[in-house]
Amino acid sequence: NPEEVIQEEQRQFRIFKTWRILRYPPLRKFLQALRLLQDKQSKELSVVLETANNAISTFTTVTQDFSAKMDHASATFSTTLERVSASFSATLAQTVEQLHNQNR
Repeated sequence: NPEEVIQEEQRQFRIFKTWRILRYPPLRKFLQALRLLQDKQSKELSVVLETANNAISTFTTVTQDFSAKMDHASATFSTTLERVSASFSATLAQTVEQLHNQNR
């Protein structure tokens, strides 16, 4: 088919033109510099991501430690509150009983 032959020749010509353009020394140097820059940015990004990951890990550890301390403080406070409440209830009951006995 003549159409297909023409399309294939055009495709081959585009490939050849692209290859010639890419072989042009200043462009080749530019592409190499671009690749080096991309590699450098990848390494820098890797360092940034590692630093961020370490910060997140530290934050998680601190948060877990704080949470454990808060749980302990909450349990201690709850126990103390129960004791104070029981003591207050007992004292109140005694006071009410004494007042009741005095009023007889």
